[in-house]
Amino acid sequence: MSPEWCPPSGVPVTMSQGGRRETASATPSSSSGPGVASFSFSSLLPGSVSVSLDYPLWCWEAETITVEINPDLVPSVNFVQTGYAMLYTTSHDVTVLVGKENDTGVEYSLEKGSGRKCLAAPGLYTVTPKSCHRFQMQYGFDTSFPAPLVLTAVAHTVTATVLSPSPSADITLLVRSLGLGEKERVVSASSEVIELLQEDSTKYLFTFHILAKPHDELDVVPQSSSLLFIPSHREFLVSQVCPEKVPLFEGSQGVTLSGHVGPPPLGGVAITVTLGDDGEEIHTATDSQGLYRVGPIHGGKSYTVSAALSGYTFQPLPGDPLSFTSLRLGHINIQVLEEESGSPLSPVLLSLSGSHGFRSNNFTKPDGTLEYRDLVPGEYFLKPLLREFEFTPSSTSLTLGQGSVEDVTYTGQRVAFGCAGRVTSLNGHPLEGAVVMVMLIDAYPQCLLVLFVISWLTS
Repeated sequence: MSPEWCPPSGVPVTMSQGGRRETASATPSSSSGPGVASFSFSSLLPGSVSVSLDYPLWCWEAETITVEINPDLVPSVNFVQTGYAMLYTTSHDVTVLVGKENDTGVEYSLEKGSGRKCLAAPGLYTVTPKSCHRFQMQYGFDTSFPAPLVLTAVAHTVTATVLSPSPSADITLLVRSLGLGEKERVVSASSEVIELLQEDSTKYLFTFHILAKPHDELDVVPQSSSLLFIPSHREFLVSQVCPEKVPLFEGSQGVTLSGHVGPPPLGGVAITVTLGDDGEEIHTATDSQGLYRVGPIHGGKSYTVSAALSGYTFQPLPGDPLSFTSLRLGHINIQVLEEESGSPLSPVLLSLSGSHGFRSNNFTKPDGTLEYRDLVPGEYFLKPLLREFEFTPSSTSLTLGQGSVEDVTYTGQRVAFGCAGRVTSLNGHPLEGAVVMVMLIDAYPQCLLVLFVISWLTS
């Protein structure tokens, strides 16, 4: 046995000859020398004898040796240690780098399941998986305390490729997990870009490596500031085999639209680009400098661009339909009161017209108020209307500036009265053709006395 490490006492050695089977213990002794443990079997018959060693924590030149017994020669059986067994269990085939500190290490291929590898010398080793699988941790193995390694893969590598017309394209992948509830993430390309020569052009192949959990469903979306992709995304189910490949994406040069709102620069403006006849819409917003950018989009398509922000109106700049001037809209707040009591008067019809063709007729709310919001700057004419009332002022002309707020108050005075009712006969039937006379009682100017003078013809 090896002198590098004193063998443990009591290593079982089994002898088999015919139907006889016997076990002895290999025990270190000073007479045997360092690194040697001895054992013996007696009363053996001439013939073939098989001797086996059972100590799986070490590696041996042979674990079973067969010798021939004859009366003239007593054979010796030597089991020679060749290393230290590293026992393992792994969920997947994997290559590991096993080495000590300041050592380049040795690579071992571990097959899925359980097994062992032999290390040449005793000591503490670092075991680093090198695989398209992602394992739980970096592992360690100590020959003095040889606990079996358990390697469990927690994620697998999925490879995606994108074909681009440009070697310097800013391509990334947006990866969403559809099944396991993970947040979306952005994956960058590997440093190597492969040039592919085609018949009429040169293309460049970008490669991406995505780590994903087994049985996860991914939505993979290629992104670029200048390229469009076919298809625009792919859904992919991850298995436990790697490397897996997402089918190829192919990029083509797109068109980018950019513009501004101002002066002055206006941020937060909602920009909508409507593409072609299918009505597809792309939405963005201006930044703090009033700038926006949309794209890439397919070239050769017609499009319209519109801008919107509460409290503003927008007009395209002459010669630049992608940029806009802004006008801040104004408001008119109206209060209508009854002249004598000062209480709100409603419903009063308010008619508002503007120099640019604006027309609106609305009734005041129960509290006598009405608001006109988001009005384009300009000249306006406002008039209150309610039967049997006169208003002060009778109408109002306003000049509404950008972002201005105008408050207008009207007082109404009753100048006439009206009444309404019905005439029925004694049996409760409506009476048609009756003459009704209305008289005002002087002592109570706000009260009416109604006299009904009825005449009809009888047959």
